[in-house]
Amino acid sequence: MTPPPVKVEIEKVEAVCLRQPVTGGGVPPPVRRGGPAYVYLIRSLQNGQFYLGATRDIEGRLDQHNHAGTRFTRQNRPWILVGYESYSSFGEARKRELKLKRNPNMYFHFKKRLLNGQVVG
Repeated sequence: MTPPPVKVEIEKVEAVCLRQPVTGGGVPPPVRRGGPAYVYLIRSLQNGQFYLGATRDIEGRLDQHNHAGTRFTRQNRPWILVGYESYSSFGEARKRELKLKRNPNMYFHFKKRLLNGQVVG
């Protein structure tokens, strides 16, 4: 026999975001477990270098690159979002990221499309 359901009220909390606005258009909201994932391209404002990655939360990941990040992204801050591609799962996005990183020609055309403002995702 299962116990009766318990009614729980959740307090509504309003959050204030103090981050700089992200350039590159409408950034999708973060999604945890399952759901869409993205292959993104960011560019260093310090020296113009690019960084390619995959994530479920573009805005949060960009924040990580600009505040903590890996050794490479920490040394080349600040970063701006150039663009992204959307995928239905993180596994698909990760496969695309690795494919782009292993194939310079594909990476070149991916970067070119994003820099020209063509919709990719």
